[in-house]
Amino acid sequence: MWFKYMASTSDGSMTKGTLEADSEHAAEAALWRSQLTIISLEKKVTPPSLDEALPFLSRISRNDVVYFSRDLATLLTSGIAILPALHMLHGRTNKAGMKKVIQQLIGGVETGSPFSDACAKHPKVFSPFYLRLVRVGEEIGNLELMLREIVIHMEKEAAVVSKIRNAMIYPVMVLVLGIVAGGVMFGFVIPALSGLFTAFGGELPIFTRIMLALANFVRGNILYIIIGLSLVVGIGWWYVKTPQGSKNKDFLLWRMPLFGDISIKGSMSRLARNIATLIRGGIPITEALDLVIETTGSLPLKQALVKVRSDIHSGETLSRALMEQPVFPPLLSQVVGVGEQSGRLEANLEVMADFYDGESDKAIARATGMLGPALVLVVGLFVALLALSIITPIYSMMGQMGG
Repeated sequence: MWFKYMASTSDGSMTKGTLEADSEHAAEAALWRSQLTIISLEKKVTPPSLDEALPFLSRISRNDVVYFSRDLATLLTSGIAILPALHMLHGRTNKAGMKKVIQQLIGGVETGSPFSDACAKHPKVFSPFYLRLVRVGEEIGNLELMLREIVIHMEKEAAVVSKIRNAMIYPVMVLVLGIVAGGVMFGFVIPALSGLFTAFGGELPIFTRIMLALANFVRGNILYIIIGLSLVVGIGWWYVKTPQGSKNKDFLLWRMPLFGDISIKGSMSRLARNIATLIRGGIPITEALDLVIETTGSLPLKQALVKVRSDIHSGETLSRALMEQPVFPPLLSQVVGVGEQSGRLEANLEVMADFYDGESDKAIARATGMLGPALVLVVGLFVALLALSIITPIYSMMGQMGG
């Protein structure tokens, strides 16, 4: 924040100006260090910046953290110390939100805090998984290696999310187009033709009468329909945020045709890769499970992992503990067991992560391959029925006019 001040110098002359400080106390200390006697000091009122008014514009994304971590690892590998490297990244970062975070990281490191502690002050930017690996890097004296591991891990996770998002674009577009077409028909076309149908008289087809009644109902109650739909969406949103609602949502998602397969295999891939990365960083399996539980969003998986951790504390092996939870596929526990016996646990977990990545890709392709044509068929039938309800009475009227 900015402060306006008026002060006298050591020779008695007056001076005034502005300075930036974190608090009024910090501003006073800065002026005293400059050998100025404070006469007045007040906070300067400034309009909010664009980033403050519209915080979503400077929201830090996963990609921002990936780019930052990769660039920092490159600079550290080249022999540049952490503080100069952060200054260099601050100078060439354009995004205001990330620039502010780097500036605060610089301040933390300058006061003697480890880099991991400085990052820990930004939990919305750096996950517990990220922070633990950074601490491991500091402990073993190879921070750049751990940063590269983090980058690889985050890029693979982002690739899975991107595949799912891209696969859903076409079905969503078809659904939106169908809704728009139905809205235009019900809101404008059918009501505009209802007067024409009435003027010509005659018996309208039953389907046309149903469509006209439905269109009139929608136009006459559009406000109540919008309010009702908003309430349903709002209550549903609130419910899934409650513990019971979140539990039911996750269990339903895992049991849904098509999407359940995608969710399960994607979760297994992330789980295997997370544990493999943590073990490779030298983190004990129990602590690795604690971090995975903390960062897992799926409630069924989290509950199963809590039981796995409890079994391991009781002396069970990881493979045996996984085998006792039906959430985990038998193949995962079998390959983990082989890895434990051969001393290649993290390597086998990476193999399973890659395997489930491939299975997830197949499940996504299978879902979109079935969902896309199904939506096209449903939307096409709906539009055809709407068109038929209009064309049939028009042909009837033309026949009456010809007769």
